[in-house]
Amino acid sequence: MPLDPETAHLMARVTARLTGVTFILAMALGARARLRQESHDPAKNVFGLFTLSQTVHYATVLMLAWVTAGASIAQAGGWRLVLIIAAVSYAGMGLLWRSSGPEAVPGARRTAYVFAVLFALIYGAAFSLHRYQLDWALLALLAAALVFYARSWFAPLPEKAQRAAG
Repeated sequence: MPLDPETAHLMARVTARLTGVTFILAMALGARARLRQESHDPAKNVFGLFTLSQTVHYATVLMLAWVTAGASIAQAGGWRLVLIIAAVSYAGMGLLWRSSGPEAVPGARRTAYVFAVLFALIYGAAFSLHRYQLDWALLALLAAALVFYARSWFAPLPEKAQRAAG
């Protein structure tokens, strides 16, 4: 039985929300580790899961494009825009992962903060459309995680990072 566009669209929306949940969790774990000066390994693992879930989401977007003969991509602004968004998001995910440990230098952290806010705005915009009842809860969790994450920006750096910052 071939995949219909409605099912493919639902799959893309569901994977987008799952990716949003992993992003929220990664921000919260990263902030907790920084504020408590604990191991960043759990946060890095979740950032890895975030990258994996984002990749699965992009695969469902490609599947949706295939079953709609490209109409879904055209409605989203065209292939150029979609590919730019994907490239920038992978760069941002890499920076977020790289800066989630105590050894990250302040410059990498500041760049990652920009990407974290950018991702939060993207997910916030998607959740604010309220296609599902769950979107209200996800929007609230995202806002709380972003505030918690932003609070961690002002925590003192561990000694190792202070030495690296020079």
